[in-house]
Amino acid sequence: IIALAVLLFFLKKRPLSLMIVLSYALSGIFVQIIKYFYNSARPGKLLEGMDYHNFVEGVTLHTLNSFPSGHTTSAFALAAILGFAVKNKNYSISFLLIAAMVGYSRIYLGQHFMVDVLAGSVIGVLSAIIVEMLFRKWSGKLFQKNNKYF
Repeated sequence: IIALAVLLFFLKKRPLSLMIVLSYALSGIFVQIIKYFYNSARPGKLLEGMDYHNFVEGVTLHTLNSFPSGHTTSAFALAAILGFAVKNKNYSISFLLIAAMVGYSRIYLGQHFMVDVLAGSVIGVLSAIIVEMLFRKWSGKLFQKNNKYF
């Protein structure tokens, strides 16, 4: 996400780049605060000793801080910002499908439960909406309704 923001910055898409960084940071802060107060076990902890075939060999499974999924949050924050930015809304659907695949992969690999992924997706989209609203409010003519970021 940061690499994409840097690339867009150098391609002169600085407002979009800044929006990506801000939504990523805002969503990450929300997730870390929630994880601090809600310390839930991950599926890997509950599946310990069971014959679950989707764990990746050599990857350390974390056992705590399952709720919410940070990867999913970041993916949905990025997808929503990019969805707001493009003129062709068919791309928006593609961005959201990719973010949903990130969430699905977190469940499939035994890193998160469905509720973790759902919460992460909501936090990501809400973070993007907040950033979008603040940019529209504070940036005046730069972001008029028909003026897109791409």
